[in-house]
Amino acid sequence: MAQTYFISAGECSGDMLGAELIAALREHYPDLQPFGLCGPAMQALGAEALTDFHALAVVGIAELWTKLHRFRHLEHSLVAQIARRQPSFAVLIDYPGLHFRLAELLKLCNVPVFQYVAPKTWAWGESRTEALARDFRAVLGILPFEEKFFQRRAVNYHYVGTPLLDRLAALHVPPALQELCRGQRVLACLPGSRDEELRRHLPLVMETIAALPACLPLIPLAPSLSIAQCCALTGLTAERLAIDVPCYRCGPAIIVEGHSLAVLKLAAVALVASGTATLECALSGVPAAVFYKTSPLTYALAKDNLNINFISLINIMRGKQVVREFIQDFAVAELVNTLQELLDDDDGRAAMMRTEYEELAAPLHGNAATRAAQLVSNYLH
Repeated sequence: MAQTYFISAGECSGDMLGAELIAALREHYPDLQPFGLCGPAMQALGAEALTDFHALAVVGIAELWTKLHRFRHLEHSLVAQIARRQPSFAVLIDYPGLHFRLAELLKLCNVPVFQYVAPKTWAWGESRTEALARDFRAVLGILPFEEKFFQRRAVNYHYVGTPLLDRLAALHVPPALQELCRGQRVLACLPGSRDEELRRHLPLVMETIAALPACLPLIPLAPSLSIAQCCALTGLTAERLAIDVPCYRCGPAIIVEGHSLAVLKLAAVALVASGTATLECALSGVPAAVFYKTSPLTYALAKDNLNINFISLINIMRGKQVVREFIQDFAVAELVNTLQELLDDDDGRAAMMRTEYEELAAPLHGNAATRAAQLVSNYLH
């Protein structure tokens, strides 16, 4: 067996998943060296990064075109390294824009390929499932409702677990953050983890929370984003608070570097951009309103091609509207009213959401990385 394996994540969320998986794979392959498209979390566990993935982050079909040349150059560079090193196997984490093509090339190099986190072909682009069935040894998914969809289409799919449950089980809320929020009704605001999402969403978030003065708005910032970006986008200055957790007063909000799950643990209500963060809200038991804005072209293309009625994972997994969704063109006043109603909870809607969240969580289990590593080992032996 070769002395390496290839692992690839195109953004920060995948980097976290990759780090967890590298630790689990080490139990089976202690002598194999991981290399590939890696972020700081994977590098901290000894993975060799061939390049930095931060410049690759895109949020829509239209935005993808602006970086096609960069994707193609990266693809050729990675394949050259793979051909030279001949890894024992490859794990591609989420990020289908790059990974579908890369899997095809890996297979041509006779490298067994595993996909960790299934692409959302149940939402759009169903024809891509043919490539999943053809080029991947197995798909290691993190959402149980996907299993039936993929297996009906001859994809070798396994639900290995939901990593968020593992992170929540290990969660430690910093005492300084608890003290900051003591006696306050916290509004957690999660604008997204990509540059383009922050650009489109942060001004909207600031406008919304300015109309909700009776709560404490906290914005946990993803590791890929910076306070300087927030200041540039809003025209506001940031003042560091004198506490142990890196927090900054910025206009009507307090921006926290990282600690998204800790902020949700302390929150009464959340304003959250559609994405994995909606599932974080559900598993943290936080009533939420979901929003999303993208470019007009991406929105038009998505609207014409989506196979689902909702965009938030909460509503998709429950098969009905549990949280209200505000998509593309909407009045900020409506969003403010929804959040105020959740904060007041005069009609019991927040309690209803928590009940729905419990139903959503029932079929989920943890130990995702451990189960994924075990399946990789099973397939290779």
